[in-house]
Amino acid sequence: MHPRALRPLALQEPLGKSVVGLLASQAQVAMMPIITPWPIWSYLPCRSTQDALLRVTMHCRAIRTLLAGQRSTPFTREQKAVRYKTAGGIGIFLDIERAFDMVSRPQLFSKLITLGIPEPVACLLTHWHQDTCYHLFSHGVDEGISVGRGLRQGCKAAPLLWNSYLLLFLQTLSDRVDRQWIQRCINFYADDGQIGDVFHSEFAFQELISNLYTTIEVLQEFGMTINSSKCTALVAMTGTSHRKLRQSITAFRDGKEWLKLATADKPTIWIPVDRKVKYLGTVLSYHDFENQTIMHRIQLSKIAFQRLSRWLKGRRGLSQDQRIQLWNTCVYPVLTYSVCTVGITPLGTQKLQQTMYSMLRQIIGNHAYITGQSHQTALTRQGIDLPLTRLGQTAERQLLSATQRLWHVDLQDIVHTLDWSHLHDLIAHLRDLTLPVNCNLSLFSHADCVDFARPMLQPFDTIAHILMATA
Repeated sequence: MHPRALRPLALQEPLGKSVVGLLASQAQVAMMPIITPWPIWSYLPCRSTQDALLRVTMHCRAIRTLLAGQRSTPFTREQKAVRYKTAGGIGIFLDIERAFDMVSRPQLFSKLITLGIPEPVACLLTHWHQDTCYHLFSHGVDEGISVGRGLRQGCKAAPLLWNSYLLLFLQTLSDRVDRQWIQRCINFYADDGQIGDVFHSEFAFQELISNLYTTIEVLQEFGMTINSSKCTALVAMTGTSHRKLRQSITAFRDGKEWLKLATADKPTIWIPVDRKVKYLGTVLSYHDFENQTIMHRIQLSKIAFQRLSRWLKGRRGLSQDQRIQLWNTCVYPVLTYSVCTVGITPLGTQKLQQTMYSMLRQIIGNHAYITGQSHQTALTRQGIDLPLTRLGQTAERQLLSATQRLWHVDLQDIVHTLDWSHLHDLIAHLRDLTLPVNCNLSLFSHADCVDFARPMLQPFDTIAHILMATA
């Protein structure tokens, strides 16, 4: 194993850990008015991974809508949609090597006071990091090793200090790039960074390329090592003259397309281009990212179900209610993580239903080929909520959380710019689908693929009845 793969863990005795926690909480309260307008989504109250995912999803959806609007179809011609010579979008997903370990302590601790942290608190945090060392115990020898770079992983102040470092980076970047562009187009959740924007002209495209290069350049100035070969770029372009422009910024090397970021008298940055990318547990692209994410979550949930199958499907030890509770706690969150944020299509709804029906029927031991019961009948008789009901409750809880927190954040907080209105449509759609339908759903029947958004037709005796019903 290479030494770089090893990570020292900063274990602290309880009293020291409590003191550092108190200092970190005081520092966070002091810097909240300064940090909340910036797109830093981790380690802060009233924020989560779903906020970062929503922002990136909105970017992907905007690019997809733009591409669809530029296609020449009867609908777009009737709408007289604006046709661009060059339009599209670029999104870069960063891979920062050992981000916490590469933080420059002098660059961080010398500027903590500028972030609104009281000087005594900043001084104590500085000494707590600078004047401590790791103890390496091996073969009866205990040796102290001083560390002059990076944040101590395991320290209660590390998340706050990392956010402070990101804030200093964004403030420095705002001296070279428009601040509104930063607030709109950059997202950081811990060390997972994303940069992306849309363009509608060649001038806007060149400006975007310049901003992307500058962002990565400033990150490198802050000591961050960008592993460009492990980064991923999503590139989508359309328009009457976009091909030549795309050829100027991309090249094929080793059978793969690479994005070229270059400015005068500076080294070129090459980033591999792909059609999709995994980001914070989702699969994102400029195409069918909703279904791609759902299929990814289904795959992960099946792995989680298989790991717990001994207890979920066993008939000894746990009662049925306990097995259902175990599934609700350990498998269902894996399945539904982020799907309400990214979006659920009709196909995605069917896939989620099929997966949940299959798992729940295995748990209760009610198999369609034995009992002949439909999915709805099997679960309802056991008092188990149907999949669509569960999804609707999940969407309602997420909407409630996203709206209630607005009462507790400042007006300049960037969370006010997040648009969760799609959850209203999703909740209404799921409620419509849960209305009683006259269909028999069995595990191996074609009914699993029924589009529940369409009403079920009843048998008619004559053509006249059909015409009356459809009038």
